[in-house]
Amino acid sequence: MSENLTVIPRVESRAPNKNTIEWEIPDKVLATLMLIIRVGYMLLVKVKKQKK
Repeated sequence: MSENLTVIPRVESRAPNKNTIEWEIPDKVLATLMLIIRVGYMLLVKVKKQKK
């Protein structure tokens, strides 16, 4: 496990109604915090890993 944490910069929301907060490192990771009415918050994370 890596001992150095990588900071993921926040980007402008791409959702049509702007109800998300997003952080992204292009072609590596995308994290989205989304508010869903009557349910609460959902955290979505997409990670791309290159095969060796």
